[in-house]
Amino acid sequence: MQAIKTKYLAPTSTRPGRVKATTGSAFQSLTVSVHSENDSLSREEVHAYAASKLAQRLGWYTKTNYLIGGGVGNDAVWVFSDSELIAPKWEENT
Repeated sequence: MQAIKTKYLAPTSTRPGRVKATTGSAFQSLTVSVHSENDSLSREEVHAYAASKLAQRLGWYTKTNYLIGGGVGNDAVWVFSDSELIAPKWEENT
């Protein structure tokens, strides 16, 4: 299963805020600016944009899949919808 993690990088004295997308193995990455061309995007949308751009670069998209993300603090994790690994719904016995 392929996964992408996006992490917010705070601005420095020389760079604006950025979001870095990395693969689960951390061998591939891509960083996008939070500002300038992405001014109209929300924080969540910038994370989605970075993950999507990395997935496109790596050729991970198919005709039927799409990324699903969830936030963890200022970071997010993205997986593809066509994963064969699905967690069963937990039901309590009453």
